[in-house]
Amino acid sequence: MEPVDNRTVRGLSSFFTLVALNLIYVVTCIPVLTIGAATSALLETMDAVRTDPDTDMLRTYMAALKSDKIRGTVVFWTLCLPALLALFAISFWWSVGGAAGTIAALAAGLFTLYLAASTAHGMLLVATRTAPARTTIHNSLLLPAAAPGRSLLLVLVPVTEIAVAIAVPVSLILILTVGLTIGALIQTAVAAPLYASLS
Repeated sequence: MEPVDNRTVRGLSSFFTLVALNLIYVVTCIPVLTIGAATSALLETMDAVRTDPDTDMLRTYMAALKSDKIRGTVVFWTLCLPALLALFAISFWWSVGGAAGTIAALAAGLFTLYLAASTAHGMLLVATRTAPARTTIHNSLLLPAAAPGRSLLLVLVPVTEIAVAIAVPVSLILILTVGLTIGALIQTAVAAPLYASLS
């Protein structure tokens, strides 16, 4: 059995590495254009951690960021931009008012949710598969319909983080230090059984 002191040191080392990874991820998202590449790299790293807790997280992240930067960027923005437009459509139709405006706003909301789930799948597929961007986008658009429950859970992870940050602003510190990496780990765990069945 490993001595308690050694386990404590390893635990602290893993925690501080997790914090460092979270902060590096935030920094690599700052240019905005790189959000897709950074997110797919984070998911790839946390998927590796899920299967092997001894994974060198920082090295894995930097390698993934380099290898998937183009595919991650293309897939993310191809799926995310329509989702953002659909989100704008919600506020537009809601402002129109009336029965027609309300129905259109609800339809736009469902479409936004679907595209958000597709975006989450897209990032996870870039992280865990080597298919070309076009194939990845195609599969990402099909998966929310094929697995609505897991797709909803994938969307709820970032939505919950955003909601908590808004409701309790001080929690933003926790999210920016460890919350994003833990969220990515949860997403990979949710998606893993689904992707395994598709292999």
